[in-house]
Amino acid sequence: MKKYIVILFLFTFTYGEDLQEKELIQFALENSPLLKSFDYQLDIYSIQSKVAKVLPNPNIYFGLLNVETKNFYPSPSNPMSSYLLGFSQVYTLPVKRERESTIFSLNGDTINILKDIKKREVVSSLRQFYYDWQIFAEKEKVLESIKLDLEILKKSVENEYKFNRATLSDIFEIQALILQTERLISQTQKEQLITKSKIDYLCGSSVSISKVDLAENFSQLEGHKDLMQSPYIVYIKRQMDILQAEIGRKSLEYIPDVEFMFEYMKRNILPDMFSFKIGLSLPIFKSKKEDLVVLQKKNEYSIKNVELQQEILRLKQILEELNIEYKKDLESLDIYKKLYKEKELQLQSLKVAYKYGKVNLKEILLLYQEILNIQLEILQLKGEILKVKPKIEAIL
Repeated sequence: MKKYIVILFLFTFTYGEDLQEKELIQFALENSPLLKSFDYQLDIYSIQSKVAKVLPNPNIYFGLLNVETKNFYPSPSNPMSSYLLGFSQVYTLPVKRERESTIFSLNGDTINILKDIKKREVVSSLRQFYYDWQIFAEKEKVLESIKLDLEILKKSVENEYKFNRATLSDIFEIQALILQTERLISQTQKEQLITKSKIDYLCGSSVSISKVDLAENFSQLEGHKDLMQSPYIVYIKRQMDILQAEIGRKSLEYIPDVEFMFEYMKRNILPDMFSFKIGLSLPIFKSKKEDLVVLQKKNEYSIKNVELQQEILRLKQILEELNIEYKKDLESLDIYKKLYKEKELQLQSLKVAYKYGKVNLKEILLLYQEILNIQLEILQLKGEILKVKPKIEAIL
């Protein structure tokens, strides 16, 4: 029972202070479980790099020599029988061990690069979710404002209805639009809560977010950094370095390793004896084995080089699409803002005309719907524009 209580406590932990964008990112980088596993992988490769430099464990063995089939142990009746104690040690050449260690070190570098990529992805996703959350908050504020205006309009129409200057149908139409607005408010709140859960997942715990006014004036995108510095490119280049190191290591496979052996024989009657041996591995199958392995690694290197060129093209395409998206969304945002001002002026004129019975209420309600759609579109565009820079920063 205590275990379940502790788990529940940890799962429902909430970071109490309201966080803004920079504080939220810092909190996520320090606490996100998505990043912690990389540290363990780095430790593994660090240990393997050190172990690769160490000689293999020696072998110690015990045996019986020249024993008779009727006596499974050395006896005085068989002077040639003896007990054997042996020791052997394989000595792998230092150049082989160093290159093996280099391969593990380079693999550790790839983990660092993957960690950097994951950090960028976490920060990019977090910023995008943060902007979505703020946009939903502004969207709810806009919907509440429209709802309030409609409720004021409804009261005005109800007063007009008392003097037969409005119909019951007019009141029902306003009420229907109010209910539709309330439905949109509820849907917005649901989307905001879902977005909040995504932020909590990236942060590793539940956090409180402070509402802020998002930027209204957007500058042009800055010039991009060197594409070759992208972690995605660096990762493939590091994999190519690993293949080069493996080619260098495999090309030394034919060089003989040395094995030292020492044996001591304990005999009953004859004097004790010992032997010392040195063995070398012979490169008999070099042309059939090592050369094929090296050829395989060279082909893998060529494949990685093609992947590198493909990745460069992919990143260029993404950047080009984001630049186009950013530019066109800015143009659309400017158009919608101008349209919103015109519709606001038109709404005020229609309200005045309605008091004098010169326009139908349906025209006002349709205009309210148009204004609401324009405001929501403006918020949508603001969110898309804000999310372009985090997307670019994730790959550069």
